[in-house]
Amino acid sequence: MAQVNCLLKYTTIFENGCKILYGSHAAAGYLLRICAEIAVRQPLHVLDFGNRCDMYYTARQLRYLTRDPAAAMQNIRLQRAFTCYQAVTLLRQISGMEAGLPVIILDLLSPFLDENIKTAEVYRLFNESVELLRCAMKNRSLLIGVKPVPVNLAPDRVGMVDCLARRFGLIAIRPAALKEGSSGGYEAVSGYQLRPASQVFHMEHDGGAKRDQTALPDGQPSLFDLL
Repeated sequence: MAQVNCLLKYTTIFENGCKILYGSHAAAGYLLRICAEIAVRQPLHVLDFGNRCDMYYTARQLRYLTRDPAAAMQNIRLQRAFTCYQAVTLLRQISGMEAGLPVIILDLLSPFLDENIKTAEVYRLFNESVELLRCAMKNRSLLIGVKPVPVNLAPDRVGMVDCLARRFGLIAIRPAALKEGSSGGYEAVSGYQLRPASQVFHMEHDGGAKRDQTALPDGQPSLFDLL
């Protein structure tokens, strides 16, 4: 398989701050590919709130990105939460992690959709989570996946997406989910002010970094190129 030096390209995706990818399945496939691309360069922390972290998929991606996927896997620090209480506990720990360590959160809202927890309690924990994220983003980068809340199943929880949209903004990962506005921009079908990911994620070049890398299958570009 042809060899290319794709790791000459570095992305500004992990500048300090919070970026929320909004889409079906909480953008899990996209985030796992980003996880693999970051893992070949540096350590990162993954918080899985929706049981979406398929490490076999990540390992397959790593085989296209590096000759030593096992070493790259060691850079991925994974923790899981299954309840909203566990989720808040993990979010409290972020500030105690080393400064600058990127954090990916898979399916942030999933634990807060538990119908066995009263709505008032859910929003209390969710509001605390938002404040924890605001504090954590000051000295690290957060990349978070969120899926639409089903109005017919959890109408009392839809406000969580509204809150995230106001606080952090939402980034649409699929332009097909948007319709072209009359001014040439994008208008969100959902009603949220979504930004197409191509306007948010971009590559920078670092001529000092070099690493041989196998090409992705069928000429598939880096996810950073896709975004």
